[in-house]
Amino acid sequence: DIEQVNKDAMIDIVGVVKSAADVSQITTKSTNRQVSKRDITIVDQTASISATLWGKDAETYEEYVNANPVIAIKGAKVSDFGGRSLSILGSSVFNLNPDLPEAHELRGWYDNGGNNEDIASLSGQRNQMSGGSFKIISQIKDENLGMGEKADYFNVRAHCVFMRKENCMYKACPSAECNKKVIEEEDGTSYRCEKCDKNTPDFKYRLILSSNIADFSGNQWITSFQESAEAILATTAEQLGKCQQDDEVEFNRIFDDASFKIYNFKIRAKMETYQDEKRLKCSAVSAQPINFRQESKRLLDSIKQMEGM
Repeated sequence: DIEQVNKDAMIDIVGVVKSAADVSQITTKSTNRQVSKRDITIVDQTASISATLWGKDAETYEEYVNANPVIAIKGAKVSDFGGRSLSILGSSVFNLNPDLPEAHELRGWYDNGGNNEDIASLSGQRNQMSGGSFKIISQIKDENLGMGEKADYFNVRAHCVFMRKENCMYKACPSAECNKKVIEEEDGTSYRCEKCDKNTPDFKYRLILSSNIADFSGNQWITSFQESAEAILATTAEQLGKCQQDDEVEFNRIFDDASFKIYNFKIRAKMETYQDEKRLKCSAVSAQPINFRQESKRLLDSIKQMEGM
């Protein structure tokens, strides 16, 4: 029924957690502080939906990652980003394996074959990092992804084979609400933000990383911004900026260590016009290093599904 619910509505839901991604760290725009997040996929007999746990809830869920608990949530917020999804807020109340008739019914359904059923996703296959279908890179062209009026969201599992170090970051306004590039004044002691119309004595680094990713079917250039770029490079923008200024060896080592590693990428594809020329722009909404334990479980589940066909 969530497809008929308005965006930003608060709802109550009960379902089985079919899969859970690893914890990742993002920097909030409002406070400019890092916070933990974990995406989970909730399923019942009718559909599945992606939901996000935040803060301590995301961290303490670790012990349940492979347990597929029943989760009951009161006050989840509905989003329409790339389909329908849920955000479990600080004001939300949720219980794992609650003693409810609906929970017992779901437990029985899931353990007796429900986990292998082909359930439609309200979040869209292109918007799920865990539990959803993955594309191979050649499908971006073959399926004309990003060519429609709206952007396409999908997942790829690929190696990061090359990253451009040049212009991978810029000096931005230190205000939490502003990421506009600043201009260093001639005196060298202050920085001008035209958007905020003020000078500041310092700045913050913002990442804008251009990478070439590849799988067995082909390769694709993507752009990764702050959080996804930090996940790929396994460091913060601030630390990378300091290395660029003071330690070239360490700066190069960070890029070398990130090269040829495999990640789960959530990609946004959209045609854009630049200098009167249309071109496909692919951006990494998120990037997560492969959790091989979780990936092995996913592959085993796929094998079991094929055995039952």
